[in-house]
Amino acid sequence: MMTTRYRGKIVNDIMLVDEEGKVEYSNVKIPEFFDLKPEEMIGQTVPELYENLDNETSTLEVAVIQGKETLGITQELHTRGGKRVKQTSDTLLIKDGDKIAGAMEITYYYDEKKDVLRENDPGIYCNLDDLRGYTVDDIVGESPKMLLIKTKIAKIADLSAPILITGETGTGKELLAHVIHNAGRCKTKPFVYLNCNAIPESLLEGILFGVEKGSYTDAVESRGMFRMADRGTLFIDEIDTMPLSVQGKLLKAIEDKRVRPIGGDREYTFNVRIIASCNHSASDIINSKDIRQDFYYRLAVIQLELPPLRQRNEDALLIAKYYLGLYNKAGNSRKSFTRDAEKYFAESTWLGNIREVKNAVEMLYYQSNGESIGYEDIIGIMRNTVFSEQKTASEETVIRDYTEFLESGCSLKEFMDGEEKRIVMTALNDNNGSVIKAAEDLKISPQLLRQKIRKYEI
Repeated sequence: MMTTRYRGKIVNDIMLVDEEGKVEYSNVKIPEFFDLKPEEMIGQTVPELYENLDNETSTLEVAVIQGKETLGITQELHTRGGKRVKQTSDTLLIKDGDKIAGAMEITYYYDEKKDVLRENDPGIYCNLDDLRGYTVDDIVGESPKMLLIKTKIAKIADLSAPILITGETGTGKELLAHVIHNAGRCKTKPFVYLNCNAIPESLLEGILFGVEKGSYTDAVESRGMFRMADRGTLFIDEIDTMPLSVQGKLLKAIEDKRVRPIGGDREYTFNVRIIASCNHSASDIINSKDIRQDFYYRLAVIQLELPPLRQRNEDALLIAKYYLGLYNKAGNSRKSFTRDAEKYFAESTWLGNIREVKNAVEMLYYQSNGESIGYEDIIGIMRNTVFSEQKTASEETVIRDYTEFLESGCSLKEFMDGEEKRIVMTALNDNNGSVIKAAEDLKISPQLLRQKIRKYEI
C-alpha cells in the first residue's frame, strides 16, 4: 500500500515487456543514468540490461514467469556500464483473457529533498530540480511564433485552466509542459507524466484513477496518477490515442475534481493542473473521430501550437548551437561549428524537427576530430550514413506525396488516414498477419497497432 513516504516520488518511466520478457516499450526519462537509449532497449530482457538481476530478482521477469504482480518494490539496478540506479516500481500484469500477454512496470525516482532513501547510499539520487529544471531559456528560438509562445508562458503559468499543446512529433511539446510547470506556483510539486500510447487500454483507467486491492483477481492497490500529481501537474501525452470510453471518464474527473479508484466505494478530491498534448493540429483533432468534442473543448481552454521547424528555419542554427553547448558542457570540451557547417544547419530542411537537429549534432560531436566541426565533417560523417539517405529521401517523398494529395481531392485528414491504412495493411501482409512483428516494423507498440486495426476495420 502506498503511504506518505511516497509523496516525493516522481513518475519517471514506464517499461512494457511481452510474454517472453522482452522489452516492447521503454520511456526512460533520465537517459544519462543508462547505457542505452530507450529504442535500443527494445527486444532485450531485463537481465540483459542489468547485470545484478535474473529471472528470480527482476520484478518484470517474476511477473511474466510466475504471474505475480508487485507494488512499491525498491531495487538498486546495476547497468552493464557500471552505473547504479535506485528506483521504486509497481509491476502489473498484462493479460489477454486468462493468458499472460506481458507486464508493465511504472518506475518512481525519489525527490532527494523530500525523501532520502538512505543516508550515504551509493545509489544515484534524482531530485525534482535536477529532473525538472527546464525554464523559458531552454525553449530555443527567436522566430515570431516562438517569441509569442514564450510571452504566453508567463501569462498562463499560474492559471489552473487545462492546457492543450499541439504540434508535430519532435517539436518540443513535453519540454514546453515542463517549462509551464516550472514557471508557475506548483513548480515544487509533482510533475507526473503519462503517455497514453504506451499503456494498454485495459490498464489505463486504473493507472489514472487508481485501483483498490481485491477489486479483481490479483489486483494490487494503487493511488492512480491524479492523486500522485495532487497540487502539481499531470501531463498526458498523445491524448488522441486514449480510448473514447476513458476520455468520457477523464472528462468527468476533470470537471468534478474527484476520482474513484476501480473497485472502490470512496471518492478522492484532487487539485491538479492538466496539460495534454497531441501530434495533430486543432482542426484535425476536431474533425477526427479519435477524440470526443466535449473532451477536446474541456482540455483546450488554453491552447498552444508549436510550429514545425520548417516554418521557423531561422531557429535551426540556434537549436544546433544550443545542443552543441550541452554536449560541450557534459564532455568538458570546446567544439564549435565552422561557417560552412552553420550554413548547412540554417539552410537544410529538418523534417524531424528539433529531434532531428539534436541527433545530427550528437552524431557530429562524438564522431568529429578536433575542436572545429566543419562541412567536411558533415560530408564524412552524416552523408555516409543512413541518416543522410533518409533525409534526402524524405525531402523527395514530401514533394511526391504533396502532388498526390492535390490530385486526390481529399481533405488532409482523409488523405493521411488512407495512407496510414495502406501502410498498416502492408505491414500486416508482410508479416503474415502477426501484430507483434508488424508493430516492430512500424516501430509502434502492438497496443497502438491493434487500435489502428480497429479504427480502419482491417
